[in-house]
Amino acid sequence: MAARITFEQVERLVCDWFSDPEPETACVRGFRAIVSLLLSAVVLGTVEPGKLRRFTGYHPAFIASVAWNMRNNRLWTAQGYDTSHWLSSSGEVDEHLFLRDFDIASGSVWCPDAEFLCDAIDAWDVYQQLES
Repeated sequence: MAARITFEQVERLVCDWFSDPEPETACVRGFRAIVSLLLSAVVLGTVEPGKLRRFTGYHPAFIASVAWNMRNNRLWTAQGYDTSHWLSSSGEVDEHLFLRDFDIASGSVWCPDAEFLCDAIDAWDVYQQLES
């Protein structure tokens, strides 16, 4: 029987990957939330908002902001999350390319073939508004 990955394990991975001396600042929490959401989509093998909500516990508005940015840039599709540019078939991660996806998810960068160039939702801002 295969072990099931939990959101707590995803969060621990994010904290290990992206350690910060001040982990409780709003900026760091927002950064980690976006990364955790992206990795949760990989772990679950879905970009379906309801499943991501149940797994992560994040507010639907936050998930929707990240989802819009990722879909606009054609990284989240009906087939799922296209991780082929940063995650190899053997499980190796190209951190720099993953961080590009983070920038897209947060709303600060667009792919050249984005459906709507220079149009994004500031996911960090959404996260921080929901937190306060």
